[in-house]
Amino acid sequence: MSKFSFVVLQYNNHLDTIVCIESLLEQTSDEFMIVVIDNCSTTDAFEIVEEKYREQNNIDVIRTKKNLGFSKGNNVGIEFSQKKGATDIAVINNDTLIKDKQFITNYYKMDLSESYIVSPRILSVIDNSDQNPFMVTGHFIKNKWMAIRLALIGLVKYLFILLGSTEFWEKGNTDRDYTLGLSTRKLKSDTDDYMFHGAAFILTKKFNERFDKIPDLTFMYEEETLLYIVLRQLELRYIYARASDLS
Repeated sequence: MSKFSFVVLQYNNHLDTIVCIESLLEQTSDEFMIVVIDNCSTTDAFEIVEEKYREQNNIDVIRTKKNLGFSKGNNVGIEFSQKKGATDIAVINNDTLIKDKQFITNYYKMDLSESYIVSPRILSVIDNSDQNPFMVTGHFIKNKWMAIRLALIGLVKYLFILLGSTEFWEKGNTDRDYTLGLSTRKLKSDTDDYMFHGAAFILTKKFNERFDKIPDLTFMYEEETLLYIVLRQLELRYIYARASDLS
């Protein structure tokens, strides 16, 4: 049983997905699974990828009945991976390549005892610059008025959570309060003003034991912001791994 899973979400662009999968298959570890979620593509992307990897035992290709957006689409893969026994789940964009062939091996060499998210080094294919982490000084999450700015571009549910609504992502609904907004500014730590990039992050065993999914209040964009807020509010640890390269 594979304990490590890659979840790759695609919408129409099967070419990037195939290149991504091929980079994953170069891993030296042989105990991992790949779960491709086709977000109800309007092209034949699902059929192409499903047929290409039909005989590959560690690859599952799943098609949703409608376009669920980024978080809900990835949550389909996260749930599938958890049910298949995966304890650690990497969520990566389909236009992402993993260059480190010992990515999984190096991951398990890390001290993961207190970490909920591991965010790897991400390099731009354009100029090879580091993309992760990035500053969130002046970001929407600093106060309610900045949240309104975000809501004006259509992310109404995101505004609701910043202005005080309560959401529960933990298994068993343990009644935690996710009221956010101005209180976020009171959180102080070495990573207080830094946020991980949503193109690639790993949900550790601790995360998957506590949560069923990632926050899925939005259709697209700011998914990492919501996840960042939840981790900060609950004072849960997330770390950046600088050794392994992705692009």
